[in-house]
Amino acid sequence: MRFETVKDADCRTRNVVYCIRCNRCNIVVYVGETERQLKERMAEHLRDVRLKKDKPINDHFNSIHDEGDLRFSILRNLHNAGHCERLLYESLWIRDLNTSKPCGCNVKDSNNVPPQLLKHVIKRYRQS
Repeated sequence: MRFETVKDADCRTRNVVYCIRCNRCNIVVYVGETERQLKERMAEHLRDVRLKKDKPINDHFNSIHDEGDLRFSILRNLHNAGHCERLLYESLWIRDLNTSKPCGCNVKDSNNVPPQLLKHVIKRYRQS
């Protein structure tokens, strides 16, 4: 699936849904969300890969490639949204980019979102 990343954000942007791509494979392997500045979350992911921690993205980067292949992109800048909205958008991106295991490294189940709530968010998601 082709997708556009956010242009009006950078590593200091807060409240985002982001993806981790493998530069060598040219695929998205993980989708996440954070309230903090993206650079803080990026540093944690990079540290986890370097230290070979038991984390979902390491299924790809420690077994096939390394931290040099890891690339971050912002999928959605949610500005003033709360945690629930970030989780919903994260679920949508996990589904759309097919990053749930075994295709990707996400372990969250996007099917646990209540259908009515998902319907409402999908409507807003497609309008923006």
